[in-house]
Amino acid sequence: MKKRLGIFVVLIAVLVFGISAQGAFASKEHYFGKTPRGQKIYYTVKSVKKHTIRKYASKPSKSDWKKYVKGVVDVSISFFDKKVGIPYSVVSAALGLKNDKVKINYGTRFFSDAQMHSIKERTFYIYEDKKHTKKRVVYKDQYGTGDLLYYVDPVGKHVHITRIKKKCKYDVKMKTRCFSNNSYIKKRCGINYNHRSKEVWNLDDQVLFQTFK
Repeated sequence: MKKRLGIFVVLIAVLVFGISAQGAFASKEHYFGKTPRGQKIYYTVKSVKKHTIRKYASKPSKSDWKKYVKGVVDVSISFFDKKVGIPYSVVSAALGLKNDKVKINYGTRFFSDAQMHSIKERTFYIYEDKKHTKKRVVYKDQYGTGDLLYYVDPVGKHVHITRIKKKCKYDVKMKTRCFSNNSYIKKRCGINYNHRSKEVWNLDDQVLFQTFK
């Protein structure tokens, strides 16, 4: 009797713990719509870990560098729909270079960080059976917010500061390509399902671009 009671208690504990754990980690299923062929699409949402993406500016030609020092072009950072220009005047002022004859040399490095936070990932899938026991993932995308920082590692004979750091954009809203285009997503889900493939869009792949212009 005691043995049976012990087994019963263990089963109850496992059942209760399993339900609570499932509720804590499982994402709620949402209905999204139908593919052009009528297959029903569902999706779940989960959080993505905070992380930082670092990108370096492409190395300019010497002629572009001369233009930059003269103020003709800037280092331009594209952060989704936001753009940040880093003119030479800002860099030289931060370094305290009051003498126009003292210039930052060719070889100075520019790079930027996108600090990604509050990132969510949507996973779209289609069930392969009527009982909804087997599903196939066909599409993934992401959305969230992030902060933008840029850095300058200057090179020059009279430059004694090793790095300039500036946080210039806060809580920028980000979405992967076609995130809000429901008809496109439905179409792609149908195509991927029929071809037994999966399409994945990550914020990391399109967050930062740097050029001299």
